[in-house]
Amino acid sequence: MNAPTINIADLHDAATGGQEGAPTTSTGVVTEGPPNDTPSPSLFDNMLFPMVACFLVFWFIVIRPEKRQRKAREEMLSRLSKGDEIITSGGIHGKVSQVKDEVVTVQVAEGVRMRIAIAAVQTKVNTDEPSKDGDDQD
Repeated sequence: MNAPTINIADLHDAATGGQEGAPTTSTGVVTEGPPNDTPSPSLFDNMLFPMVACFLVFWFIVIRPEKRQRKAREEMLSRLSKGDEIITSGGIHGKVSQVKDEVVTVQVAEGVRMRIAIAAVQTKVNTDEPSKDGDDQD
């Protein structure tokens, strides 16, 4: 029985689609596509711009406003003085009668005074400004 013979040139033409000069490796195997001399970008290279963009959005939406609020609160606490009306974080309304280091003495009623930590002062009530509602209180 005779085995069929296969011409190597025909195999080469079939593998390369009949193109002359198709790129091959040193072993004669045909490679796909054009040669690629540039290295492929890594995952970090592809994600660098989105990561920087996310950080900038986070900075402008969260960190920056929080720093402004903290600075304004620290300034308000440093300017507390006798006679200022305040609201504590517990919701107690009172008038400052003494500020000493980290302790504030607050008068909540006639003859009733409380000593609280200055960090517990939430806001300073502005009695100088008219109400924003436009309603006049007589």
